[in-house]
Amino acid sequence: MQNLWQDFLNIIDLDKADRQNAQLDILKEFPSGYPQERLLLSLLDEIEQLFQSREFTMLWFNNGRRIYFKHVSKEDMKFIYHAWGKLAGNYILFLPKDASIRRQRVEDEEAFIGQCLKAHNQLVVKTEDAYVVLHLTLTEKVY
Repeated sequence: MQNLWQDFLNIIDLDKADRQNAQLDILKEFPSGYPQERLLLSLLDEIEQLFQSREFTMLWFNNGRRIYFKHVSKEDMKFIYHAWGKLAGNYILFLPKDASIRRQRVEDEEAFIGQCLKAHNQLVVKTEDAYVVLHLTLTEKVY
């Protein structure tokens, strides 16, 4: 399954150097495409550990590729659970709480994901099909 997702790194518009320093791991699988409560709670625990913070930024695209975001934590699990279903067919990104995001229209969601990865060096993304949540990291360039 891991190898099936490696091509995702090719479509998020990374330059050659960043592509070589990018890593993609499957963080969690959701066999039904819809999160069971225990799986979602486990995912949120893992996101807390990755970002070393109880709160993080949830970002999604809707209404003609407009960006929406909200600072969330495990206490917002009901919101996240309902958003997961409501935003079926769309990416959901999880970024560090201090992520600098401005509301804008995005023409290419995948390119925007690449920009977020370059800006923050890591992110978590729910895929459009919702069966998989990926953890993308970008290691620092060594010259």
